[in-house]
Formats: sequence, structure tokens, C-alpha cells
Amino acid sequence: MIYESLLKIVLPPETDKPVFAAVYDDLGGEDGYYRSPVVTLVDDAVAAGRIDELRTRIAEKRAGITGRIEAKKSTPEQREDLQLDAAELYLALKAGDEKQWKEKVAALKEQIGNESNPHALYALIGTVPFLQREDSVFPELNDLVEAALARSVAANQNKRFVFHVIRTLFDRLQGDENGEANLERDLRLLAMYRSITRSDVRDNRMDGFRFTREERLYQRGLDAIASGALSDAIAILRYFADCPKEHFRFRALGEYVDKLDEKLQSLSGEERQALLNGFKPSEIERKKEPEKVEQALVADNRGLPPLPEGKTVYQNDFDSETGPAWSIDKRDLTPKTGRIFLGEFFDETPRFQIDGLPPHRYVRIRFDLLILAGADGLVGYDRGFGADMWGMRLNNGAVPITTTFSNFHKDPNNQKQSFPDDYPLAFGVRPAWYASLLSDSLWGDDLQKGFYYGRHGAARENTLDYDKDSIYAIDVVVPHETPELTVGFFAQFQDGPYSTGQMNRAYGESWGLDHFRVDVLENDLELDEPALKKCWEMLTGNDALDASAARWRLVAAGDAAVDFVERMFTSPESGPLVEKWRNNASDFDRFRVDRILELIGTSKAKELRRSLEKDTTEKSTTDRGSSG
Repeated sequence: MIYESLLKIVLPPETDKPVFAAVYDDLGGEDGYYRSPVVTLVDDAVAAGRIDELRTRIAEKRAGITGRIEAKKSTPEQREDLQLDAAELYLALKAGDEKQWKEKVAALKEQIGNESNPHALYALIGTVPFLQREDSVFPELNDLVEAALARSVAANQNKRFVFHVIRTLFDRLQGDENGEANLERDLRLLAMYRSITRSDVRDNRMDGFRFTREERLYQRGLDAIASGALSDAIAILRYFADCPKEHFRFRALGEYVDKLDEKLQSLSGEERQALLNGFKPSEIERKKEPEKVEQALVADNRGLPPLPEGKTVYQNDFDSETGPAWSIDKRDLTPKTGRIFLGEFFDETPRFQIDGLPPHRYVRIRFDLLILAGADGLVGYDRGFGADMWGMRLNNGAVPITTTFSNFHKDPNNQKQSFPDDYPLAFGVRPAWYASLLSDSLWGDDLQKGFYYGRHGAARENTLDYDKDSIYAIDVVVPHETPELTVGFFAQFQDGPYSTGQMNRAYGESWGLDHFRVDVLENDLELDEPALKKCWEMLTGNDALDASAARWRLVAAGDAAVDFVERMFTSPESGPLVEKWRNNASDFDRFRVDRILELIGTSKAKELRRSLEKDTTEKSTTDRGSSG
């Protein structure tokens, strides 16, 4: 079995693989927390029923290094000794050995309190899953992990790891909101988190985790004021007052201070003095509100008839909340301007869902798409970077967009992108131009359909104060008729040999949404013959932005667009195009047309897709027979 296979590799005494010593490169995210090799080893030993064997191996390993620890402080052996303690702690927790794990908690807490060992957190992270337990004994474990965090923060060590541990602790303990002790814990953790993110690589920016947590904390303080829990309200205000000016982008504190002061004035002087203990809320500076971006970007119609407005069933600018329609409650601020948006997302897959839609034929979905930091589009499959894909999928199976984005344009790393076109390989298509992606021409000026400069079609470039960034006005129309609408978003950003979750989360690549709006449309878009011809010319032309605008109008036209496409393949005037199609000389045009028919999805559209595919296949077979 898989567990025994792993144990045969890591348990023999002759192995020199440092399975008990986690280092930065060994860490990997799983189930919301970060694991070290020793955690995997313990989990597998427990699953395989070989706990005693692992305990024997730990004892043997300890015996081999004990003699060297006293003579050499801060050596790899000492770090491994701490790992052995953590391994025994985690094993005792997994096995339910209360006496053993209590002894290890006490020993580790004393060791962490006496010295600053940068590997303490690596060793202890395996215990984090147990912190969601409410048994009376587990606060001791929580105190141990907090002590390790505090020591690392004070020593300015393990910043990225502290970053992830604190986020994980909040996730594990989020349902535990009972009493002042928990508020004190939350304030301690957030203060540590604020300390390490102040020196983060992104120009002292506040990230989305802290923004979301502090917003909840602010509301918790207002609720405390309203309920008369003024000690809680003052503790929360003290936290905000301690935020350095250069790293405070949450919100103005005027409303909070005014409401608290009103409550305090109803108390006697002695009561106020006892609560405030010298703290003066009235002297807190009224800090600046985050920037609010009032208007959504508008996609260019490119001279075509506008898409219908329909009935708006959902709209959110994310300035005040994420809302229950979203599966991930996560908002962020841009580094300097403080623009609020939904995100920042890395490998997450946020989902939007609403119910009770009125009868409709289509949904029109509009939003600002923020592509942040180092997205590098189609860059180098042979180098292991990319493709950096982004897409969306509806609950009826429709995939309006799957494409790639690059924030590199006109610089030495002039990586290309697929947008405004779709990315064919995501749909199992290998068009003729694919081979060029594997060559160094990727960085040259050899542009063709489906292969564009970075940030092509962006409505804004480098305005959000990331290293690189772009904003796109996304405006799509998709057939949809059910009362429930679900839109799932997905991204696959790769950084080759540097593609670890830690790196992507610290330096990009990432994305977000703003000004999200959904309309329902009852009828097909009516396009007359000249408009249909113009859409066709733009769809099969060389301007990708024209082709994108034409695409959504043809999709919204439904079967009228299907009839027009069919005529284009049967009328004499379309002969040259059909010949190019059959000779595979217009591969990307074929892909664009096929995608439209796929999205329209009616029986007539499906029949035409089959017919065109059969026609192309028969022509290809005939050509191969003639050449043979």
C-alpha cells in the first residue's frame, strides 16, 4: 500500500534524507494549512498502523544526535532535535496519547521561550489542524503555537511562514467567537500579522486577508458599542490607533470614535477612567477612506450595435462587502491608491451564485477584470513557465472565456497573450500557429491570430501600483434559462521552476474582480443583414478586438446567427473562405466560428457544428488519399 511504500523509504536508519527537518522548499499547501515532511511521515505511519515503528525510529535518530547538541548550538542537529520533539508531539496527538502530548507541549513551550529557533514554526505547523478542537486541553497547544509565532516575529524571522500560519489559525478558529479571551487572541494575531506584512515585498501594502479581518473587527467594535461592551470596543479601537499611518488603509475612524464617545459620556468619570486607562479616543487622527471607484469600465462596441441592457438582477462594487452570493469572502486594496476589489486571488476558485431569476433567454455578465503582477501569458512551454490561464464557467456548462493574460509589453521579456481570443489548447485544439509558441519567436514581433502583445485590449495599464497590472472590461452574453445562475472562476498561473504557492502569493501572479453586474435578457439580439455581415467580417478579420465584439453579438443573436453562418458556407460569395477552411489555412477563423456555435448551443447550432466538422474531416481524408 502507498503508506508502507513511503515508510520503507524514510524509516530505515541508513537513510540520510532529512525527513524530520522541514525547510522552506519542503513546504506545500494542503487542505488549508502547510505541511512539513515529518507531518506526512506521521500521517502515513498512523494510516499504516506502524506507530511503534515510527517511535522506535525517532528514538534511534535522537540517540544519534544527542551527543552533538550540547557542543554545537544552533546546528542542523539541534534543529533536527526540535523536529523530533514536534514529530513526537504530532504523533501523540494523532494517536490520542494525552500524557505524551502534554509533556511535549510543556517541553517545547519552554524551549521556544528560552531561545529564538527559526525552525520552531516548521516543526509545529503540523499541529495546527488540532487547534479547531474545543477540548479543555487544547488551549495549551494554541498557546504553544502562539509562543512560536511571537518569538519568530520578535526575531524578525520566518516572515512568509508566519504569514501563512496566522492565516491558517484564523481559518481554523473562525467559528470561535465567544468571549473577551478570543478577542484578545485575535488582536494579538493581527498585530503580529501587521508587523510582518509591514516589511513585505509589495511596498508595505495591506493584503486582502488583513483588510477582510480588520473590516470584521471594525464591525465587531461597532456591535460592541451598541451592546454596551465598551471594554471590547476600546480594545479594538486601540488596535486601529496603533496602526502606523503608512500602513493603515482600512477606513476612517470618525464614525467609530463618535459612537464610542457618546456611550462614554453616559458613564461617570470614574467609570470612564477605569475603561480608558489613559487612552484618549478623541485624539485619534481621522484617517483617509480607501479610494472608491464609482464607474465600471465599458467595453468598446467597435461600431457594432450595442448589446441589450436587460434587467439587472445583481450588482456589487465590493466597496462595503463581498456578500453571500460569493463562495470566498475576500476583498483587497490596491497598494497605494487603496482601491477596493474582490480578491486578490491566486489558486482559489471563487464562485458566484444567485437564485430566483425571472424567465430569461440569456445572461449578460459584466465586470472589471484585474490582472496583477507577473502574469506572463503564453510564455515558454519548454521553459516550464505558463501558460497563465484565466476563465469562467456557468452552471449550464457554458465556458464563455478561457484565455491567457500577460502583463509584459514592450520590454525585454515581451511575453504574448491569447486575449481577446480564447486559448485553443484549453479546448483541445492545436491550430497551425501552435508550434511557434515553443520557439523564441514568442519574444519577437511575429504576431498572428491568437497571439498578441501583453495587455492587448486592456482598458487600463499600470494604474494599480503593482509591479505590473492591467484592467480589462469584460462584457459577455451567454444563453442561460434556469432560475439559478452559478459562475465559477478559475485561474492557472505557473512560474516554471519557481512555481510554488509561497512565491506566487508573495510576488504575483494574481487577479481580482470589480464592478460585477448581471443582467437577464428575454429575447435574442436582432441583427439585420448588414449588421450580420459586418459581424462576420470582423470575426474573420485580423483585429482581435473587433472579433471579440462581433463574437458576443453573434452569440446573442442565437439561431439567426446560426442561419447566417450556414449561408456563408453555402452561398457562392463565400467560396474562397470555405476553400481556405477546408484546406486548414484559416485554422483560427474556424476555431472562432466553432466557439460561437458551441456557445449558442441550440439544436440548430449543434447540427451545423457537426456538419462543418464532417465537411472538414472528409476534405482532409480526401487530401491524404490523393497524396498517397
